[in-house]
Amino acid sequence: MNSDRIAIVNALAIQKAGYAADDQDIALQVRYIGSEASGKVEVNAGGDLVFTHGDLASEAADTTVSTDGTIDVSGASENTFGEVVDAINASANWEARLIGALRADSSNDTLLAMASTQANTAAGIALYWDTSVALTLTQAVSAKFWEAQKTTDGAVFDVDEDNYINSVNEIYYKNTYGSGTSTITIYEVDRATSRETLLYSEVGAATTVAGTIDLTDVGNSWGLCGAKGCDLVVRMTGSAACTGFFRVIGTSRKFGY
Repeated sequence: MNSDRIAIVNALAIQKAGYAADDQDIALQVRYIGSEASGKVEVNAGGDLVFTHGDLASEAADTTVSTDGTIDVSGASENTFGEVVDAINASANWEARLIGALRADSSNDTLLAMASTQANTAAGIALYWDTSVALTLTQAVSAKFWEAQKTTDGAVFDVDEDNYINSVNEIYYKNTYGSGTSTITIYEVDRATSRETLLYSEVGAATTVAGTIDLTDVGNSWGLCGAKGCDLVVRMTGSAACTGFFRVIGTSRKFGY
């Protein structure tokens, strides 16, 4: 790539920060694309996903998702996020995109409870991790994630991910975990092939201590980069407990102009 092209790509790069405290990090985005006037999603007290649709205020179970419109996350066939997102996308009425969840992550009661909420908008609706159960705080670095941060007009489902190279520049975090350990990891995720590769792992700072990881000098000062078309999922995990905050500064560079 010549220097002029690099300059153009850098000038058009999206550099943003993702920040989350407990229960604020997005696991996946879901939207209703069926023909009914209303489509709603609920995460019940057990972490199951309940899908309803129909006339507004008269919604009933959407049996295109399952026989009762519910994804039972404690069941053997739906207890990972890969299985959950595949079940949603198998319905012609719904679509879902993983944001901060890996396909191998447990979905068993790890989503934050949410009342039945309208999901038939262009942006869809975000479903969040339950930090105290999942024992993680996660931020993604991807054009899709930047759109997911927009609560009303994000274009999560329209992003052309294949043309982006994503990179992590800085991580700032604090975990109050009392006992056990804390670990910071970065995964490269190829959504097209379902390949998830661990790129980076480091023991986190001591409990209650804020830590910083500076990766700006890696990869010709682009930061730690993933392959073209791959998301980066950046995560703080507590072995026994997790509570605190997590901030990731990253860059998405689009190619193919």
